[in-house]
Amino acid sequence: MEILFSPRFSPLYEAFVKINLLAWGDEEDLHLARRRFTNRKSIKAAVNKVMKILNLQGGSLEHKIDILSRNHNWQELAFKFSLELKGLLEGKPKEELSSDNEYQRNVTSLAFKGKNS
Repeated sequence: MEILFSPRFSPLYEAFVKINLLAWGDEEDLHLARRRFTNRKSIKAAVNKVMKILNLQGGSLEHKIDILSRNHNWQELAFKFSLELKGLLEGKPKEELSSDNEYQRNVTSLAFKGKNS
């Protein structure tokens, strides 16, 4: 919810919104989101690169739908999309590993103690 009410989008989210607007949006959609854009050069460059890599620049809506509806390409498209936008992440993402919880630490600790007793 924080994203929706902040005066500006984060760089990653701004790029995501711009890519969606370029793919599916119209002038009215752009007008609604424009006030939240920072228009940083790094964001513009990343958006342009993603649009080019995914072959979504220019072309008709039908062309874009055709490209994005080919589900055999989704893994590759998602990888390229993520690779190009990773530089826009602010700070290191926090990950909660499945093996890093209180239960797992206790089990590991008990197993370690049992082996070394």
